[in-house]
This record gives sequence, C-alpha cells and structure tokens, in this order.
Amino acid sequence: MKQIFDKQQFVIIAVGLALVAGLGAARFFPILRKFETVKEARGEYVTERQELARLADQVQVLSAKLGTLKGEIGDLDSKIPAEPTFADLCERLAAVMKECKLGGQLIQPGKELEGQEVNGIPISIQCKGDVYRVFEFLKALEKFERVIRIENLELTEDMQASGPLLLKADAVVFYRRGESQTQGGG
Repeated sequence: MKQIFDKQQFVIIAVGLALVAGLGAARFFPILRKFETVKEARGEYVTERQELARLADQVQVLSAKLGTLKGEIGDLDSKIPAEPTFADLCERLAAVMKECKLGGQLIQPGKELEGQEVNGIPISIQCKGDVYRVFEFLKALEKFERVIRIENLELTEDMQASGPLLLKADAVVFYRRGESQTQGGG
C-alpha cells in the first residue's frame, strides 16, 4: 500500500492545521470574552431597570402620600409667618383660651431658638378648666393659624373630685428667618 502523505507533508499539514486552529482560537476567545462582558452588562441593565421600576412605583406612592399630607397639614408656609409677632400670638392664644372658657391663663415666652431657616420661640402655657374645655383648647391649638409644637403637656386635677384640670404645656411657635438673619446680619 502506497502512502498518500509522506512525513514532511504530514508535518506541514499538522502545522498548518495548528496555525488555523490557533488563529481561530485567537479570534474566538476575545469574542467569547466580549460576549461574557455583554452578558454581564445586560444582567446589570436588567437589575437597574427593575430597581428604576421599583423606585418609580415608590415615587408614585410618595406623591400620593404628599398630596394626603398637604391636605391634612394645609399650607405650612402660611402657618409659619415671616415675623415673630409674639404680641399678636399671645393675644390670639388668650382669645382661644377665653373662647374655651378657661381660667388661670398664663403665657410666658422663653429664650428664642435659632435655626437655619426657621426660628422658634418657646412658650409656657397654663390654664384651668374642666376636661371638656381643656381638650377643646387642645383641639383649637391643633387647628391654630400658626404652627405650635407641644413639647411637654401636663394635666393635673384639683384636689376636689369635680375640680378643674390644670393644664401646663411647654410649646414652641415658629417664624421664618428674615433675609438679614439668614445672611448673618441678625
């Protein structure tokens, strides 16, 4: 039987095939790496897209909550005046106490608290009345035309069983800082 290829031709063919396989592999592996990179990027894209969809849902929920809170609170800017107007506030609080038929009225200011955008004036409130009148007053404070934050509330009963309640409250009323105050001039 006659040999179709001699050794030299076989070596040349083997080397040629190895070169073709090497060139093919040299072209295939970078493409494979790029494919893996694209596959990872696609996975990240899908994850980010899911996160964005979740965040978009949260924005819708938060927007609905914001609308609800705005309805409950009203226009907060209008409830925080630009000036302290403490004398007007005291008169208004005294009028509300009088409307609620509370006695023993006392309203005392404290040392002003400075904030970045809003300042506060601590006040001590004291008054007497039956339980219904006291709670009527607290409801009136909740609906007051200015923001009042009650920080401490103490209700004590007179020694007589049917005696009036004594309300003592520490609160803070707020007003916006003026231009001169926010720029360091006051």
